[in-house]
Amino acid sequence: MITTLRPLFDYEESNSNTLSNLAAYLCCLYPHCRVSVKDTPISGLSDENQDRFASWEAVIASGQSYMTGKSMTRQAYLRKYTSRISSKWQQDAYIWALQNPGKTLVVEIKDSLRDEIWWIGKRGECVHFLLPHHDHGGEKAWVSRNGKSRVLVNVD
Repeated sequence: MITTLRPLFDYEESNSNTLSNLAAYLCCLYPHCRVSVKDTPISGLSDENQDRFASWEAVIASGQSYMTGKSMTRQAYLRKYTSRISSKWQQDAYIWALQNPGKTLVVEIKDSLRDEIWWIGKRGECVHFLLPHHDHGGEKAWVSRNGKSRVLVNVD
């Protein structure tokens, strides 16, 4: 049973060990999985000061505007579009992103049930979880600032 692999990380270890542990864990879950790192920030911007979505408030306001317009209050939007991060690997990826600002974790999962390419990285005050390719899991984006829950801010 997969749960016997937990706890996976000793977060006092080096970042490279954390990445290799995350990759090993994912490969146990998904036999056809590849984990890599892009040495560029998830925003694509080299200067975080120029990122208009670096603040939690800005990204939530944009997500609310895109997802619901004025039809829903902020509280209702957050209640409807916030979900728990129940996947252990995504909780661990959140911690990796905090430890590695300016880099993007790329997780490719392909099996009989899914074909997904995740991009995960710290952007300002939060960590973004993106499925940026329509043919590989969606075009969806979530943000988290606590590693336990995430808010859906984009669906195409």
